[in-house]
Amino acid sequence: MDNIFADATFWQIVGYLLGAALTLLVIVLTARYTALWSAHTVTEVRVILTRVQRQLDEPDDPLIRLIDRYIPGQADAVLVQVLPAMLRAAAEALERLEPVREVVLDETTR
Repeated sequence: MDNIFADATFWQIVGYLLGAALTLLVIVLTARYTALWSAHTVTEVRVILTRVQRQLDEPDDPLIRLIDRYIPGQADAVLVQVLPAMLRAAAEALERLEPVREVVLDETTR
């Protein structure tokens, strides 16, 4: 029995098994929290989209009143044609944004 615990190969195998178990635990926890946070994010986005759609459907919305002022009675048709293009352009602009880097104004400010 003492020969087993004195053998370096035994401890190497134990180390591999412990490392594999720890790695599996980290992967499972990461997957669990990623799924939890993504489900929460999807729920929040759905709530926000519903709120935005409700606000856009209001007849007193400033955008609808502006369109009605210049094109009377055609607000729905204009919104159907314009909003998808506006949203697509905004999404493309957001995709092209680069992260803000540090700007050094002078030696004392960072």
